[in-house]
Amino acid sequence: MSNEYVFRLWTLDFGLWTREKRGAKIASRYSRNRNPRFRGPQHRTNERIRVPSVRVIDEDGEQLGVMDSRDAVKRAREEGKDLVEVAPNAKPPVCRIIDYGKFLYEEKKKAAEAKKKQVTVQVKEIKFRPGTDDHDYQYRMERARGWIEDGDKVRATISFRGREMTHRRTRRKPARQTARRYC
Repeated sequence: MSNEYVFRLWTLDFGLWTREKRGAKIASRYSRNRNPRFRGPQHRTNERIRVPSVRVIDEDGEQLGVMDSRDAVKRAREEGKDLVEVAPNAKPPVCRIIDYGKFLYEEKKKAAEAKKKQVTVQVKEIKFRPGTDDHDYQYRMERARGWIEDGDKVRATISFRGREMTHRRTRRKPARQTARRYC
């Protein structure tokens, strides 16, 4: 154990616990009594909107104009709906008068639909050895061809062991054959 590590195990630095070991700082949040799964509300609603004026849009998409946030909340309550901030970075922030539960449900459905449509590309790997027989090589090439047709990527790896390392140049037959077929 180095002397640095013994003398400076833990220091408190601006609310972060840092552990210094051999000059490198490893920081982690001091997170006692915090639930990492709960991130708070996704959108500010009703009284949580603390800006003085907001641009209000009706449930049908009609702009009601810029008004005081308290008046907008009062108008939403009269309609039996919620005032939801949908664009907090706009000036003034854009809020909609809608049913918040229905809004969350629709957003969840949109996210699920987008997740269904996204395509994931996997990288498959084929491993060769310098002494891989021709039949095994042909079989692996057929598998790789099928993966490429399915839209996946293929990585070919040649592994050398022991004395094979000294004769690498003469043992690159699988790599050359693979490169000729696909490049």
